[in-house]
Amino acid sequence: MREGQVSRFSLWSSIILMAAILVVAGIVSALTAMRFAIRGREVAVPPLAGKTADEAKEILSHSGLLLKVSTSRFSSKVPEGHILDQIPPSGSRLKINRTVRVLLS
Repeated sequence: MREGQVSRFSLWSSIILMAAILVVAGIVSALTAMRFAIRGREVAVPPLAGKTADEAKEILSHSGLLLKVSTSRFSSKVPEGHILDQIPPSGSRLKINRTVRVLLS
């Protein structure tokens, strides 16, 4: 072999190595992007107990969440029209535009 000349084996090895590196980088990038896309933007669910439905709706709208009144039940401890309980509980994480269901007194 002459000086300054690269062997064919060495050239093909370099090409295959570079292609493998690009494939691995592409796979890692795709997996990272999918992880963020699937997870989406999540927010913490605020505490709503004791608030009125209108107050809760306003609080949730600031977090990008929606309110649904599931049902109502009498309570001697919580005034009428105020929230007794919520699902999911406060502190949970939800994707934006998801619904928080509440139980009114």
